[in-house]
Amino acid sequence: MFNISTKDGSFQLDEKENLLDALKRHNYEVDSQCCSGFCGACRIKILSGKVSYPNPPIAFVAADEILPCCCMVEENLNLDVSMRVDGQPDLFIPELFDVYQEK
Repeated sequence: MFNISTKDGSFQLDEKENLLDALKRHNYEVDSQCCSGFCGACRIKILSGKVSYPNPPIAFVAADEILPCCCMVEENLNLDVSMRVDGQPDLFIPELFDVYQEK
């Protein structure tokens, strides 16, 4: 388990959980369009901590940014991300996307 801290609070991330899904599940405002590191819409600032990428993202990622759609959390993180204003979780359903299905 990893501790993820943000401007509005913190939560625990399971080692096998996708960071983007966890942020959305906890009502954080993170835009996303893919889940393969191509578009970069989910890009957020990382204040501290470490992530890695199983496959290098195609989108540009600055040294102080991460793509939560495809990164692997390696240690506790502190992120510059806010909760959604409406407090409602995104209606993102990972099972609809091939990238989440094991081959």
